[in-house]
Amino acid sequence: MRKIILISAILLISVFVYAQKKYALSKHKVKDNIYKIEIGTVNLLAFVGKDGILLSDCGFKHTGEQLDSVLLTITDKLVKYVINTHWHHDHSGGNFYFNKNAVIISQEETKKILSFDYTSEFWQEEYKAFPEKALPDITFKDKITINFSNEDVELIHLEKGHTKGDIAVYFKKSNIVHLSDHLFSFGFPAIDFEKGGSVEGFANNLQKIIEMSSSNTIFISGHGPDFNLEELKEYKNMLIETLTIIEESIQNGLNMEEIKKKEVLKDYEKWANGYFSCNDWIEIVYSSLAYKK
Repeated sequence: MRKIILISAILLISVFVYAQKKYALSKHKVKDNIYKIEIGTVNLLAFVGKDGILLSDCGFKHTGEQLDSVLLTITDKLVKYVINTHWHHDHSGGNFYFNKNAVIISQEETKKILSFDYTSEFWQEEYKAFPEKALPDITFKDKITINFSNEDVELIHLEKGHTKGDIAVYFKKSNIVHLSDHLFSFGFPAIDFEKGGSVEGFANNLQKIIEMSSSNTIFISGHGPDFNLEELKEYKNMLIETLTIIEESIQNGLNMEEIKKKEVLKDYEKWANGYFSCNDWIEIVYSSLAYKK
């Protein structure tokens, strides 16, 4: 439990502690009228069309006004749609600010999770239910397409990956996919297994995205730099390989601490530059497998 609390502290410092603080937000154009906006380590996308703005994720509850100020440097149009790629509050908290003028869209499981108080045993964090006004207005099960300013924006459910309610946001004409937290491109990802996530599902979902993409598709992560197709393939392979190594270690009778001591992931140190070390990743995978059972 001590280690679990340590891991949660690492993530919470980056995701939750800053919820009350102001950020130096930054933006840059990805392609045409699509902009990536960084709020701390959180990446979201803003698609600016003739009818307004479509946001893929909306940051923290207390950064809505800051985000709106950044958007005003791009256009004076209002936010018309907000897409919640999943329930985590660093990606959905802006619902409280943008709900006044925007339609909020999510996968149906995301709305369910946001509708209730929740305490995470693994991450040692409490989450309060969103009020009705900040909940998604429209939900879907598998897939939905929004035609917005001559761009087909396809929302694709990524089941049992990062959470059970994640979606990929595919800007088809621009060939950009916002994977949000289905990609922590600077290192090992967080797996919210208490809310339906799994490493295997995460990897399978990335394979699904890889198969529908091309060599010039741009992948925007929830945290970290943009990826190309080959980088995404490498990331998916890393997930499968490390999962296999840890599963085989368990089958050989090793417990979590013994797996750590054997340094079974020493060849994967390049992925330990984000929120989690190799030993942290072992604990996340080991705990998620135990939780699944």
